[in-house]
Amino acid sequence: MLVAQPDEIIVYQPVSCARCGALLLGKDSKPYRHQVTELPVVKARVVEHQVHRLTCPCCGQVNGGELPRDVATSQFGVNVMSRVGLLMGRYRLSKRQVAQVLEECFGIKMAASTVVNHQTVLSQALAGPVAELQPYVQDQSICNVDETSWRQAGQQRRSWLWTVVTRYVTLFQIAPSRGSQVARELLGENYTGVAGTDRYSAYAWLVWRQFCWSHLLRDFQKILERGGDSYPIGWH
Repeated sequence: MLVAQPDEIIVYQPVSCARCGALLLGKDSKPYRHQVTELPVVKARVVEHQVHRLTCPCCGQVNGGELPRDVATSQFGVNVMSRVGLLMGRYRLSKRQVAQVLEECFGIKMAASTVVNHQTVLSQALAGPVAELQPYVQDQSICNVDETSWRQAGQQRRSWLWTVVTRYVTLFQIAPSRGSQVARELLGENYTGVAGTDRYSAYAWLVWRQFCWSHLLRDFQKILERGGDSYPIGWH
């Protein structure tokens, strides 16, 4: 697909007739357009901050400069940290894979342990925005909810990754429980919207509930395979 505004246009226009050699003037109103999309060569930009110490010639006091607070907190800038979060959170890469992508694509050398540290910093930074989005999720008339097992570092027992999907916002929460109390906290005790779920009992308290079509079709297929004519519990 051709883009409307390319970054560069290179014109190949004949200047003379290939047959008789006559000078060619004017423009082609509908030239053949061929676009090539290419990634630029990306190399990380490294800025060195030097802190100097100078001794006063009058009193001998040693005076030192100070790094700005936002510079002193990390060896890597906010754009690098945001890419780390994107690669882990959106594209589900492991810590070592994130380190490999940074080095191979951008020439940035980062230890896997540093990736873990950045993940912790990002999680803390996002805690506030996530809390602000929860009332929005609870106010939606339609949502889809599910939970799946999750291994959390430093914990012997498995946790659960809960997901609430709305039209514009998807909310994730890692909880040690798969019980209905987590669903109530995510959606609100008085949630009256329509929630798409499977038939797990943790959602039985919901006023309006749409069973997952994938689960329904799977169960219906099992009924057909058994040659039965009865419907599973919960079918209406």
